[in-house]
Amino acid sequence: MQNENLGEHIAQHYLSFHRFLAEFGINAYKINPLPADCSARRYYRIVSELGSHILMDSSKDHSLGAFIYIASVLRKNGLRPPAILKTDLKKGYLLIEDFGNAVLTKYLLAQPELEMPCYELCTEALIKLTKIETTDLQITHYNAELLNDEVRLFSEWYLKYNIPPISYPSAQDELELIFNSLYETLNNLPQVLTLRDFMADNLMIIENATGIDKLGILDFQSAVLGNCAYDLLSLLEDARRDVPPLVVQKCKKLFCSQLGLNAKAFEDSYTLLSLQRNLKIIGIFHRRNLKDQEPRYLDYLPRVWQFVKASLEKDIAAPLKNWFDKHGIFIK
Repeated sequence: MQNENLGEHIAQHYLSFHRFLAEFGINAYKINPLPADCSARRYYRIVSELGSHILMDSSKDHSLGAFIYIASVLRKNGLRPPAILKTDLKKGYLLIEDFGNAVLTKYLLAQPELEMPCYELCTEALIKLTKIETTDLQITHYNAELLNDEVRLFSEWYLKYNIPPISYPSAQDELELIFNSLYETLNNLPQVLTLRDFMADNLMIIENATGIDKLGILDFQSAVLGNCAYDLLSLLEDARRDVPPLVVQKCKKLFCSQLGLNAKAFEDSYTLLSLQRNLKIIGIFHRRNLKDQEPRYLDYLPRVWQFVKASLEKDIAAPLKNWFDKHGIFIK
């Protein structure tokens, strides 16, 4: 094993990683950390005589059970999560299939002319996802309580710091009451398996694969039973990259036509979920800055605020727009 420049975390877990890999038959190898994002999980590429694999260290977030379960559901239904090769639930380790380096974000930077077909492929995967039978799935409902837990991230990490302290408690309560009054709208579309983080940084283009198998899906351990518009929204309103309006329009049209969705019901759900999700993201990115001293996430906020601004112009969002105006919260 290479010991040079492994990083503090690898050094701390050297023996534990080594034993785990040895149990799989990997004794001589190179280990390379993969870029971390807004998560407690860590990923490492393991290169050995047996090929290239990914070591997933979930020891800090205890999500392996959910990851394994949802991976099995996706695979049984014709989608492409990474194959799970070895598990250690006690330590929080998984050894999984390596999809390579073609994260969709980077793939499209190198080949922007493929943006439309790639996003159509992603939309086709979501259409397939909506058809998974959910009756016996052991997952949480994305109900008003959970949705408002996420809205509270905006209140606690942004709102609190940007309005007078005396106004904060009532403003927070008003915001949640408004969302509660709008959530009924979400019942007008099918409730489906919802991965919640279906976006370009969590999707891989797999070389030498065809059809739906060409799209590798990552980061689905937080899956819930939710409104079918949510994952498409996550894909098309990406905090980290601009998706061309023509791509957005075509993917929405493909999704709705293939599933036979009512256009108004879809747009109303899409708008409401856009506001809920993007306010949550604003809260998370400000928490990253204020609590974790990671200001780099603030660079994404102008794009996220523009999503909020666009959604507030829709009719269904009128109560939320009035709330923004009342409390003097201006789009950045």
